[in-house]
Amino acid sequence: MMIPEQVRRKLAQGVGPSFGLVLMVALGYNEQLGATQPFEVALKMRYPALFAVRRE
Repeated sequence: MMIPEQVRRKLAQGVGPSFGLVLMVALGYNEQLGATQPFEVALKMRYPALFAVRRE
């Protein structure tokens, strides 16, 4: 079954922002604080790869 190009683009446009929001919450972002996040959260959001947890 072929998915039309236009449908694939719409799906991709929805997945990107959703993934970004999930990542922000996982890094400790608090929406109520807005731009006044603690330094640790700001650092994690700036360099998320440094704080990735390895699960074995």
